[in-house]
Amino acid sequence: MYIYNVVHNEKSMAEYGDQAVVWQTGINPVMAMELIHKELWKPEGVQGPEWFDPKPFLNLMNEYGAEWHIRDESTAGIVK
Repeated sequence: MYIYNVVHNEKSMAEYGDQAVVWQTGINPVMAMELIHKELWKPEGVQGPEWFDPKPFLNLMNEYGAEWHIRDESTAGIVK
């Protein structure tokens, strides 16, 4: 399973004056700080984002205008 988000470069350039990749890099920690501030995420010590419930983060992505998708594909064809 793979979760990814899409931000269109034209929209990012028009709204923020920066490329989509810059926006994507900067907005994720901002959203994490917002979730901590609202106490939806309550870190204890040093914890990465994978420790927390992803639903509030994904909902916040929608609010910030970043669409996200889930890809669930078979791994049968992957050669190890």
